[in-house]
Amino acid sequence: VSEALSLGGSAKTAVAETFLSQNAVPDQASTGFASPAPTTNLASLTIANDGSGTITITTTPAAGGGSITLVPTLVTGSEVSWDCTGGTLDAKYRPSVCRP
Repeated sequence: VSEALSLGGSAKTAVAETFLSQNAVPDQASTGFASPAPTTNLASLTIANDGSGTITITTTPAAGGGSITLVPTLVTGSEVSWDCTGGTLDAKYRPSVCRP
């Protein structure tokens, strides 16, 4: 799971930078972010195209076989904060800060 979350760091940066520079909630296309190729632990990583800036990280069965959502709180002129408690990944596989 740590590998999948680590790969999500670049998506978080892309969302935050796009929001701060354009003052708009980004989707994947507007960030220019390219999803990484699947790995042994990461099935997919995407930024929602619904204007929420939500990142969904889906892990393979080797890493718990579920998803974690990274939901940004975007406030103009402020730092972006993230909530990682959503998704279907069992709590035992999540970092403590991401347990619901």
